[in-house]
Amino acid sequence: MRLFCREFADLLLHLTEWPQFSHIDPPRSADRTATPRFINGRGTLNTDTWRDAGWTVRTSNAGPADPPSRR
Repeated sequence: MRLFCREFADLLLHLTEWPQFSHIDPPRSADRTATPRFINGRGTLNTDTWRDAGWTVRTSNAGPADPPSRR
């Protein structure tokens, strides 16, 4: 999947649990951003992998959302 939104970005926000967005390549993405800064808003990605690729990473403590309850 090509992510045009990362081109020249100053900050990458990962705010979804959708699996198609969990396969972003950190080293390749770092080369395409203006500043390799990343917020792992759902806590679903491996932040060590991103840090090892040169990213400054912040993680939300929220974690994955619980599925909605059915009444």
